[in-house]
Amino acid sequence: MGATSSFSMDLPIDIYLSYAEDSKFISILKYKLNVLNYKVMDSSIIQRSLNEYTVPEVTTLIEKNIHIANNIIICISKKSIQSISNAIEMNELEKVNRKSYKYIYLMMEEDFTPIINKGLNSIIGHGVWFPFYDDISVEETMNKISPLLLSCNNF
Repeated sequence: MGATSSFSMDLPIDIYLSYAEDSKFISILKYKLNVLNYKVMDSSIIQRSLNEYTVPEVTTLIEKNIHIANNIIICISKKSIQSISNAIEMNELEKVNRKSYKYIYLMMEEDFTPIINKGLNSIIGHGVWFPFYDDISVEETMNKISPLLLSCNNF
């Protein structure tokens, strides 16, 4: 039940997880979400489909999966700002009603947070963000976001 899902799934998913590149910390996040039995749509599955589908088809896949997710975790890094699929995701996220989803932003680089880079505030808006760039911040953030995810009515 906690395994990463196929992108053709029509059933509700617990978490849509968006990130530009895999890292040790993304692996930890995916592992911990799996242990907690969340159904996760991993955006890397959709990113890989960029080679097989047109941009409009990928946009439709992203839109569909965002709309069936109860929570959205967006991992922000300098690479995510440059990623085509992350740009499509951000565009789709702007279209949905943010109040009907739980948005959690994870900042993947210590020197790339809304405190240091004020331009990120335009992406995050009033959303909640957490540091997620070293062993200590990952552990602390996982302890903070777990109750947020568990408090969702759909779990």
